[in-house]
Amino acid sequence: MILGGLALLVLGLLLPVIWILRQWGDLGLITLSAAILGLVVHVFIAIGLLYNVPVLAFIYLILSLLAICCSPLADHFRNRASLRQIAEEDLIRYRQLIERHPDNIAAYVQLGDTCLECRQYNEALKAFEHAITRDPSYQDLLYTKIISAQEALERQTRKTSKCNARQ
Repeated sequence: MILGGLALLVLGLLLPVIWILRQWGDLGLITLSAAILGLVVHVFIAIGLLYNVPVLAFIYLILSLLAICCSPLADHFRNRASLRQIAEEDLIRYRQLIERHPDNIAAYVQLGDTCLECRQYNEALKAFEHAITRDPSYQDLLYTKIISAQEALERQTRKTSKCNARQ
């Protein structure tokens, strides 16, 4: 009975928890110590299930449902990390394109857009301004993008200033 119960404990209850905690750890959503704590809690609750403690069974059910509900959240962060990596690769490609074809205004515009996505506001402003310098007809098109980059840069500067003031 005890060996069957331990097999059920490991296979049925703890492996899914280990899998979820590992995914969260890989994404940086939790630290190793938090993952170990979560695993220890699940072990105690699962042992309580084996010895018919109803309160522990209820707590385990609630925690399991929370883990299931948070899995899509982990997927969201994984997708977001993938998009960030793609944007970083795009930055490299646009910079290379500009090196080979410095008169390509569209490349400057795309570089600026990608810099905005990556929160590199200074570089976005430089790219947009460079495009306007090369072809003033882009000024109307890029006006709102330049304003957005300037406002984001100001917010970022204020936030950095507040953080530095606290230290």
